[in-house]
Order: sequence, then C-alpha cells, then structure tokens
Amino acid sequence: SKAYTAALAYVYQTTPKNYTPLAKIKLLDNPYLKIFQNLNFTPLPSRFSFRTDIDRRYNERFLQRVLVPGEVPSTLGIAPVIQKSFYISRIYDLKWDLTKSLIFDYTATNRGVVDEGPGRTIGNSDQAIRNRSLQQQNLLRGGRTVNFNQVAALTYRLPLDKFPLTDWLSADTRYAATY
Repeated sequence: SKAYTAALAYVYQTTPKNYTPLAKIKLLDNPYLKIFQNLNFTPLPSRFSFRTDIDRRYNERFLQRVLVPGEVPSTLGIAPVIQKSFYISRIYDLKWDLTKSLIFDYTATNRGVVDEGPGRTIGNSDQAIRNRSLQQQNLLRGGRTVNFNQVAALTYRLPLDKFPLTDWLSADTRYAATY
C-alpha cells in the first residue's frame, strides 16, 4: 500500500496604487459634491493565488487459497485486488479592489481524476508500463475534470460617509454568483 500527497502554492499580494483623478478640482470642495472628488480606481489586482494538490493512493492485495490443510497457501489462479485513486485539485483566487468602495473577488476550484488504466501500475510488465505512460499523460493534462466550481462576487461600500448627515453610518452590499 502506498500513498503520496503533494501541494504547490503561489500567492502574489500587494497594495497597488489607487488613483483619484478629480481630487484636485477646487469646484468639488463642497461637502455635498465631495463624492465626485473622491472618485477613484485601482488598475491592478491586490491578490492572486494559485494552488494545486495531488493525492495518489495505490494498494494491491493478494488473496491466498489453501487446498489441503497444512500445505503452503497458494495465490495461483487468483487475480490480485488492486485499489487505486489519483486526484489533482487546482484552486485559483483573485481579489481586485476596483475602487476604494468596490471590491471584486473570484475563486475557482477544479477537481480532476488522473486516469491510469486497468491492472497494475507497479512492476515492469507491459500492462504496468502502459498504465504508467497513460498516468503520466493524464497528469500533464491536469486530469479529467469531475467537479468545477467558481464564485464571482462584488462588494460595494455605500458612500454614506461622504455626506454630512450620514457620515457616521456605514453599509456594505454584496452580490455573489456561483456556478
């Protein structure tokens, strides 16, 4: 029985510069027009991450038959019981503060099966060599997708703090779509 697990992750996180193109316009200094003066945007995402997980399990069992009591058990004519599974998962994540009050999040998860073919994978038989070759090709392709989920979400912070009468309030609204 053999089990292998591996993981690889990459995270890029930064605080990109936020631009306010109307900030220096004097006409917008009025408290009720300040909302226009605070218009802003961020051209780059603040976080991108990628992770892949590999989970491989292989087990062979040989059953034995006792024909005559006291004799050495024999496996002759009994095929081994082979249990194997090979999964690869990929997770992508993106966060982008489009403005100071509008945030976009995206997450995708892909789970795949790496097909190996019937029979043994261990050893030097023709079948085992073919199975290893098939396994290698399917692993390089990322496996056969069996489950794919993605979530895209927008969060908006209402500009209540920009008005004198409501500057003590804060409220967020969020919309998320799952596929």
